Amino acid sequence: MHVSPPTSEKMQLPIAAMPGSDKSKERRHHKSKEDSKGGGHHHHRLREKKKERAVKNTDASASTVTFSAPKHRGTEVGECDEDWEANRAAVERLCSQYPNSICADCGEAGTRWTSVNHGVFVCIRCSGVHRSLGVHVSKVKSTNMDRWSLAEVRLMEAIGNAKAKTLYEAHLPAGVRPSGGADAAADGAVRSFHSA
Repeated sequence: MHVSPPTSEKMQLPIAAMPGSDKSKERRHHKSKEDSKGGGHHHHRLREKKKERAVKNTDASASTVTFSAPKHRGTEVGECDEDWEANRAAVERLCSQYPNSICADCGEAGTRWTSVNHGVFVCIRCSGVHRSLGVHVSKVKSTNMDRWSLAEVRLMEAIGNAKAKTLYEAHLPAGVRPSGGADAAADGAVRSFHSA
């Protein structure tokens, strides 16, 4: 069995023009240098058109697009329209009104904290218990140190401690509600009340 060598274009080309030869590399290298320098009328014209379009787009967009810095760092889009001071003042006003001025959990006076998703005002000790439950159970905010959205203010107005008592404690057995007594016992009662 006799196998004839394959005939290919490579074999028919002179050695100088074969891919991989030094002269072939020189030609490719020379051509890429021309392209990178802007050689060739066609490539030069394309670059000029791109520059013209970029300048036109910049000019057009500069006259119509305006940017404004957000009022507060780290705010999300749409939050800049909030009147944070007015919202905070509204929450503090609600906090000072009875029964919001009494802790929704233990009954102690002095509520500077809230559980926003429950719509209740709580004391500092009960806020710590709420915080330890995790934000998936209770989202704790300060009435005077945190920023309040209008939606959160409306929720606090809609529920508050009086309505919360009827909502959350309607079927609560006697003696389950936490009191302001011993810290550990009160903490355990608050924890079991909100975990149920």
